[in-house]
Amino acid sequence: MRFLLLFNFIFVSVVSGTARVIPARDRILLNELKTLGENLLNVTLNSQLDSRLKVAQLIIDSNVAQQSVIEGMQSFITKWRPVAPRVGVEDYAKFSVEFPMVFGLEILTKYQDEDAGLNYFTRGAFSAIKSKVENDDRQRLTLYKDIAVPKMAELSQETKDADKSLMDAFDDFVNQKDLQVVDFFTFLRALRKY
Repeated sequence: MRFLLLFNFIFVSVVSGTARVIPARDRILLNELKTLGENLLNVTLNSQLDSRLKVAQLIIDSNVAQQSVIEGMQSFITKWRPVAPRVGVEDYAKFSVEFPMVFGLEILTKYQDEDAGLNYFTRGAFSAIKSKVENDDRQRLTLYKDIAVPKMAELSQETKDADKSLMDAFDDFVNQKDLQVVDFFTFLRALRKY
């Protein structure tokens, strides 16, 4: 589970740019990667909301947190559960800020699990949910990387030379020991120019 507000900035920054004129074969390759990337983005957004809804419900069910937090979780679920099947970038920008605010926090990771934090409020379940979401993200990113590397290798040198920001974003994404969601978002933003 990614609870950093930095992701809010990245998601909001994934916007369309001006189309570039490139060879037809390159356009096909980049469009394929863009379509796959958009699908991955949608799955990731839905996963982010779903994980927060699960944590919110666990906090309510455990009845360990103070009443104001439980009521805040109930309000969060009521507001966001109907959105769950079709989460958009704008939705993420809102719920990723609203969720930690229920705890009076700017960034949720400031809450220490071992000191009356989310593991305490969920009777130990938070870590398992967080670990599963991170593992699922990693698997999806690895699959996308395995598709993207050969397709990007097929790009003409002309396109590679003409768009340094695209190639830099791609290199930053694939050349990490542990693939990062934030680097994927940056690469997708660069793809949206085509």
